[in-house]
Amino acid sequence: MLKSLNKLKREIARGLSYVGLQTVKTNYHGLDLTVPMLRGVGRKLIVPDDPWMSRCLRQQLALKPGAVIDIGANAGIYLVKLRAIDSERQYIGFEPNPLCKYYVSEVIRLNNFKKASCFPFALSNKDEVRILYATKADDAGASLIEEFKTEEDLSYSTEVVTVVGDQFLKLLALPDGVSTIKIDVEGTELEVLEGLRETIKKFKPTFYCEIWAPEDDSSAAYQQRMTRLEALFKLLDEYDYVIYGASHDGALNEIRNIDAIDGRFRAEYMLVHKGDAAAMLKAFETEKGTPVDTPL
Repeated sequence: MLKSLNKLKREIARGLSYVGLQTVKTNYHGLDLTVPMLRGVGRKLIVPDDPWMSRCLRQQLALKPGAVIDIGANAGIYLVKLRAIDSERQYIGFEPNPLCKYYVSEVIRLNNFKKASCFPFALSNKDEVRILYATKADDAGASLIEEFKTEEDLSYSTEVVTVVGDQFLKLLALPDGVSTIKIDVEGTELEVLEGLRETIKKFKPTFYCEIWAPEDDSSAAYQQRMTRLEALFKLLDEYDYVIYGASHDGALNEIRNIDAIDGRFRAEYMLVHKGDAAAMLKAFETEKGTPVDTPL
């Protein structure tokens, strides 16, 4: 019932945004928030959602100091969750979609968020111009890989700039380093991580990373996803990282094999340096009794 009511609130606000509604006031886990309404973008900010993301972020922030990097910011949900937990931590977002980048900047402006910035490009392992394939103006599933978009109508696709993450983060000269990085890039996680090798080596940040389980349909897209997964596991092993998946009942599992990336787990995985793994697991065990299961 509550879930349906929350969805109704979001959809009403979305509809009103097309006829003049400019902002909505709400309380997001104790944070007084002004939500800009722009063609329905940001409706998910009206009612707090995804407690798992908030729990992970809270534990990751407690683990070490430093900035929070949001790669694939979309409508700024990670930013708002951060500010509901920590009003001072530096936030750096990256969002190549022009509408979504503008929207995140409006969230920052309207709420007077300090130490928060969003840049209008994608992070990758190369500096280049690519096409962001999208089905709508605020497509949360927009991808730089055409094969990963199955929809016929990709009329909202647009050219975007990609930059190497390490190079740009050096320009920012972050005074406290990097604490945690969220990656939600619809298939290009490998390129993002490859472009952050120096950052990983220097700061050993924790990651909250979306990794979709490949569906074995013998297609070229499936083969490409499997090849990418193999390379991603190899890279993480090279830097002594472990992968943790959360089952739908909240249990954490260490993921050791590619075959374990499947529908048993949420699509968002935690990537943690081995030196921080024990502290991370202890924090989750003591918070609400989250169980930690055997490795897979």
